[in-house]
Amino acid sequence: MASTTQAGERGNLSESIREPPELRETLKVLEMKDLPPKTTPWEDIEKKFLPVDFLLLTAKECEHLSCLSFLDDIKMGCHPKLGPVNFGFNSSKLKIAVIRCSMGSSSPGGSTVVVKEAVPILRPKAVICVGYCASMDEKKAKLGDVIVSAKLITCALNRVGENGIEEQGEIVPPQQRMAKLIKLAGAGWKAPLKNPEDLKVTVRNDGVLLSGPTVLDNPELKRELKNRFRQATAIEMEGEGLYAAAHNHGIEWLIVKGVSDFGDGSKSATDSWRPFASVMAASLVAHMLNDTIAFEKWRHYEDNSDVEDDSPSRSSSSPSGSDPKRKKATAGESYAEDAQPGPSNQGEPGSIRPGDKAPTTYKDNSDVEDGSPPQSSGSDPERNKAIAGNLSMREPPKLKEKLRVLEMEDLPPTTTPWKDIKEKFLPVDFLLLTAKECELVSCLSFLKDIERGYEDKLGHAYFGFNSSKLKIAVIRCSKGAAASSGAIVVVQGAVPILRPKAVICVGYCASLDEKKAKLGDVIVSAKLITYALVKVRKDGIEERGHVVPPQQRMAKLINDVGAGWKAPLKKPKDLKVTVRSDGELLSGPTELDNPELRRKLKKRFPRGTAIEMEGEGLYAAAHNHGIEWLVIKGVSDFGDGSISATSPWRPFASVMAASLVAHMLNDSNVFEKWPHYESK
Repeated sequence: MASTTQAGERGNLSESIREPPELRETLKVLEMKDLPPKTTPWEDIEKKFLPVDFLLLTAKECEHLSCLSFLDDIKMGCHPKLGPVNFGFNSSKLKIAVIRCSMGSSSPGGSTVVVKEAVPILRPKAVICVGYCASMDEKKAKLGDVIVSAKLITCALNRVGENGIEEQGEIVPPQQRMAKLIKLAGAGWKAPLKNPEDLKVTVRNDGVLLSGPTVLDNPELKRELKNRFRQATAIEMEGEGLYAAAHNHGIEWLIVKGVSDFGDGSKSATDSWRPFASVMAASLVAHMLNDTIAFEKWRHYEDNSDVEDDSPSRSSSSPSGSDPKRKKATAGESYAEDAQPGPSNQGEPGSIRPGDKAPTTYKDNSDVEDGSPPQSSGSDPERNKAIAGNLSMREPPKLKEKLRVLEMEDLPPTTTPWKDIKEKFLPVDFLLLTAKECELVSCLSFLKDIERGYEDKLGHAYFGFNSSKLKIAVIRCSKGAAASSGAIVVVQGAVPILRPKAVICVGYCASLDEKKAKLGDVIVSAKLITYALVKVRKDGIEERGHVVPPQQRMAKLINDVGAGWKAPLKKPKDLKVTVRSDGELLSGPTELDNPELRRKLKKRFPRGTAIEMEGEGLYAAAHNHGIEWLVIKGVSDFGDGSISATSPWRPFASVMAASLVAHMLNDSNVFEKWPHYESK
């Protein structure tokens, strides 16, 4: 039916291959009408299928149907935490579950949330993401070819500065067992074609897959991505979240996707290749999983987090110069007059951004190579005018004398046994989410009787009481939403364990409009805009993100969140700190420090007040749990290429945000009837 070859260049694609070749007659690709019309009771699903051997993750209908087309005895179950899930047996009688997520990783219902929830319930040996993708190099992968992720590159997490893009994503292979298996992934596999001579379908088991929030259909953006990631074979959207959740669970994972287009502005011309590419990928996965001997000794996922550990508590070595007998860190006491925020560099290696290590005068020269005082770059006259109008401040003002901002060395040097944490603090009233060291210590500085706990699914968390005796937990995630320890994974795991009434993300952000928000101001997320999920066409950007307010209770509360609050300054006249309770916060994977990108974002979102990186993940996880959420962040910079000039404002902005949150939560009467999270 079709030509046996395809030209190496997209522009020279053979006229005769506009449509994919026909599939073999013995293969029936299911349609939605062929699926079970009714749900099987979950207790029957448990008896027949659980634990499953493998979980297949899909996003689009054609991907889902392609996977099911290679299974027998298909049933549909519905779990309160998962929604609908299909189950069946492959030809070797392995038990397979197929679940569908939303497009992308960081959105509500996206791959991170779905895999994070599904693995403990279904207990598979591995999770495989199956579907279609776009080729980044026509010479490496043509239409219909199948890409196996020998490497996954999370391409969205970056810092855009004046000198270009600094990549901050991950480049990872599958885990040990899967990495060994894929070397011969295509051995003995034959593409299920009616006429095999119509198309030679190649299995690229050395594939390097880009994964991020963009539907690529723009030649200029494709060229840019190829320049940034020259080894890339193809690009897709769900693998990033699969990796983050699977890494968190310590389970094997893989991505297998067929090429359906070239991401070059001509997607519509190859639409018919999407179901074909999905069938090719599903067929290869079915072939791999039919070799049951290879998986005999693979272990099912086991959740041991509920097993009480009566062994001695974990402890870490006390920080350099710390006293193991130091009393528990407590806020609200009398301290030295000149105490200022200055977190020490004792956090996780490599996790501190420039500006987090600040001495008591807030100076931070970590971005300046010669160690000289930071100078304004002059890159944005509007921004320089804003700083000049801000009382010509090069340094933030001093804090009030009775407020001591903790440093890492002030925190508990040992871990309290989890059973004692449970008895004293759980369920917590509120969970505060932070990403950077200065954000963490700022939140803890407003708590008393601080203790550190450790739980296997959670990692370390800090606990304390506010001045109204509410129980507060403070936890730290990696920068961004969809990273392996990012906001989605951390909140998704923490909420069922800690059972808070709400989760609040606290820290610093960059102002997008100097007239709306100056250095030190505090932004409250009346709306959160997830800006990264887009389709980039030849004619521009099609927005596919969310513009969402907080949930019902929090939305009512934030209008008066600044009432009665006074910024904790030594001299209030030094700076008028404004609370923007109508803030519209952009959230995505980019650390903004580039005037050109800033202008583009302002053009796309003219109402945007500020931009940050973790709110997107908080929203996705909180939405999945049905829990109240909010983002409160202080302005530390303008995202215009001169972050180094304002880096001392990061700890200051974090303290302002934490102070406002402390003020809000001290009004305990407001929260009396708010329910704790309950796992159903």
